[in-house]
Amino acid sequence: MYRNDHYRVYVADMKNRRTFVLDSQKPNARVAKEDHGPVGSIIFGYAAAFLKHQGVDCAMDEWPFNIADVPQQEGNHDCGVFACLYMELWAGHLPVEYKASWHKQPHVQEQRTRIAANLLLWEHNRRKDEIVEGAIKWHAKKEKEKGKRKRR
Repeated sequence: MYRNDHYRVYVADMKNRRTFVLDSQKPNARVAKEDHGPVGSIIFGYAAAFLKHQGVDCAMDEWPFNIADVPQQEGNHDCGVFACLYMELWAGHLPVEYKASWHKQPHVQEQRTRIAANLLLWEHNRRKDEIVEGAIKWHAKKEKEKGKRKRR
């Protein structure tokens, strides 16, 4: 969910009948809880409607809403990376690793690059070949420029 220049992740835990917000900035998590009324009703309303269409009846708006204790960002522009990492690691419960060493702030740029590469090189990306070809050409050009500088 993107709201007020910040990404956070909302989760519906179907097995335990509860909802969560995973937010990389604790103060914003409190705002998310306040927003839960209007935002939660939209997000979880869509999910409940989809499930009802599939033959599963559930009233997510009556489930407890929790703020998950997740790693926090240090930079001002890292919430998208954290949101992607939360989604990758969420398995319906908070894994033990959430408070361990699954993610360290100094690795944000590395994670950002990995996420971008996965999206760009995803097998269903129709422009994947163009992207790879462009990257190869760019790398060759940089190597050529580097060689010219060494000869000077």
